[in-house]
Amino acid sequence: MQAIVIKNNNVEKTVRKMIEILRDPIQLSIMRKFSEDILRNTKYHKEKIIDVIRVFNFLKKKIRFLRDIYKIETVKTLKHIVEEIQKKGKLVGDCDDLSMLIAGVLKSIGYPVRFVVTATPGSEKFNHIFVEANIDNNWYPLDLTLPLPFAVKPFRMIKRYEVI
Repeated sequence: MQAIVIKNNNVEKTVRKMIEILRDPIQLSIMRKFSEDILRNTKYHKEKIIDVIRVFNFLKKKIRFLRDIYKIETVKTLKHIVEEIQKKGKLVGDCDDLSMLIAGVLKSIGYPVRFVVTATPGSEKFNHIFVEANIDNNWYPLDLTLPLPFAVKPFRMIKRYEVI
């Protein structure tokens, strides 16, 4: 399965499906191999945050934000995400696809992650999702969709969904 269609653009259903995918050991094993490739030629550093920054910076170069089809929500599986990057050089997707990418990589290399659903400025509805990763008992925001550096909160936090 390449992408999953979520009917009625339901945020709760979308996030539940994303969590389900991130808890699938087969999906995570595919992502683990990809994660190893990202870090293979880097030197070990005792500070865990260094690997997370390396992953974040690498992935920022491998993505292109593009909204979903009008009024249709889709979520790409980890397998599809890895295949798209390996075959085409970049992942094209919306905020949930890009969140799946970074959450999958970080979870597969041992970091607890969670999804944060927000409302962007001017909106009263949930319309954006990004990831937070736990590094040494501190949660760091990671949003690949915006031109922000590592660990900058993009918008006001509204609701968090644990993946761990």
